[in-house]
Amino acid sequence: MRVNFVSLGLLYAGFSIVAELRYARAADESLPISIRVHNAAIAASDFPLDPRLRKALAEFYSVVRWPGSREQAIPVLRAALEDDPFAFDIRRNLAGYLLEDGDRPAAEREIAFIHAFSPRSQIVLHVNVNPATGGSALRPSDRPE
Repeated sequence: MRVNFVSLGLLYAGFSIVAELRYARAADESLPISIRVHNAAIAASDFPLDPRLRKALAEFYSVVRWPGSREQAIPVLRAALEDDPFAFDIRRNLAGYLLEDGDRPAAEREIAFIHAFSPRSQIVLHVNVNPATGGSALRPSDRPE
């Protein structure tokens, strides 16, 4: 019986360490973006018991942006919110991506969700506001009531 517990403990620790290493590789800025995205995605599947690792890919898309990442990021952020609907940082970043994508009503719904739980919060969205690419900004005065 003790051997089983020891074996399970070693497996748990091993998978946790492998997932942490992949998570660290996702944060390594010296690696190409494709490898970083792959490592962030794999970290969650290596050790799904850790909520931080389950949100690793969504957090990666929230921090790192590159041309063409918006189309990939929106479904990833929505999937992360299915796992943790109260991850307001991810919800705020999703609102920014939706605003960049031109879906202002969806962005306003995400902001309204945050304000329902934190009515006094001042939310700042980091979006592409370059007029040449059609970006726009949602200012605090624009927030839905």
